[in-house]
Amino acid sequence: MVVGIEPQLGQAPAGGRRIALPDFEINDVGLRAWQRLTLPDSQSSRIAVALEGSLEIWFPDNRHFSQPVCSVLILPAGSAACVIAGEGGARLIVIQFDPAAWEESRLRSCAHLVRKVRHFRDRRAAALGWSMVRELAAPDEVSPLLLEGLAREMLAEMGRVTAEPPALCRRQWLERSLKLINSRYSEPLGLKEVARQAGVDPSYFSRVFRAETGCSVGAYVRALRVDRAAEMLATSERPIAEVALEAGFADQSHLSHLFRELQGMTPSRYRELSRRR
Repeated sequence: MVVGIEPQLGQAPAGGRRIALPDFEINDVGLRAWQRLTLPDSQSSRIAVALEGSLEIWFPDNRHFSQPVCSVLILPAGSAACVIAGEGGARLIVIQFDPAAWEESRLRSCAHLVRKVRHFRDRRAAALGWSMVRELAAPDEVSPLLLEGLAREMLAEMGRVTAEPPALCRRQWLERSLKLINSRYSEPLGLKEVARQAGVDPSYFSRVFRAETGCSVGAYVRALRVDRAAEMLATSERPIAEVALEAGFADQSHLSHLFRELQGMTPSRYRELSRRR
């Protein structure tokens, strides 16, 4: 049965409709200018897609997102947010998922969607959202089946957009990143810059890098610098202070500390032993 939806805060939305399905609840929400809609802490996961106007999203910890048209907000179970319409009002589709549905084989492949709060643009999701709005505006006996199909299609599209890259793609960007780090290890190269060059999120980059190399990016860079310093110590007469700067260390003391940690001896001792070989 299609019924009206009431916001938790503010006045009733303009022309909102809702339908409850076995695995989903779909809400067409219209908000007037500056009207607020509370998405309270829930045991279910929710997806909100902006269709018209603009929105501002606030979280209990004071995080804040701006949500223009075609943007998507995903709230995992246990998350809460407050949605505030802009000056021209707003319209959005809010889909709530029954937690038990995620255990079904049909939805399990998209479970990564609701493991954390997500915010991204997806024009395809907005197009599907408008199809839901039109169906909710003139429902008939076939509407539940059609709306369930639209919700599942939206979920599948978002699951594909946010899925981790295939192993081959991951290997390709990781190899590019390693080449970048290997060529610029002596520079002040940050994690965010390397991840940006790879085209992936810094947190995801860090996780995959550690899984593939067995260490963090910082530890990998430090090992490269120590290896370069060891090579110069063994093959040149340059002062240790110059070796430190050339290898990317702040000073000789910095080199000595890490060199002892990784090589088990001081730079001067390493130079001495390398000459005896």
